[in-house]
Amino acid sequence: MIRKNTINSDLMRYELHRVWEVEANLKAGSKHIYGKRVFYLDEDTWTVVYEDAYDTRKQLWRVAVHPMIQFYDAKVPWYRANIWHDLNNGNYLFSNVDNEIKTPWVFGEKGKWGDFQPDALRRRGTK
Repeated sequence: MIRKNTINSDLMRYELHRVWEVEANLKAGSKHIYGKRVFYLDEDTWTVVYEDAYDTRKQLWRVAVHPMIQFYDAKVPWYRANIWHDLNNGNYLFSNVDNEIKTPWVFGEKGKWGDFQPDALRRRGTK
């Protein structure tokens, strides 16, 4: 899956989809590593599928691909991975890959208020 400059594109499936382009510019007087970001939202799912990130000198710095998969049983599209390319140093980050997960994803589980408290991780322990 992982290659020197990017992932193996033979393992990806690409479809032509209409997207909405949303541009976000850094507010004057604010500080952030990105001066501008452009998000491409898939019209069918309203999720970000591509992303361009510019530095404060207005140079394209990073690009991202967020591949998705349709979970037909749950009737929901969901991210399959996140792929960030740094155009300045040639590195890339390939994260949230689920190719080694042994159990299927479960959608629609009900959580309790206590599941979201700061000590919930400690109570849960590690598996």
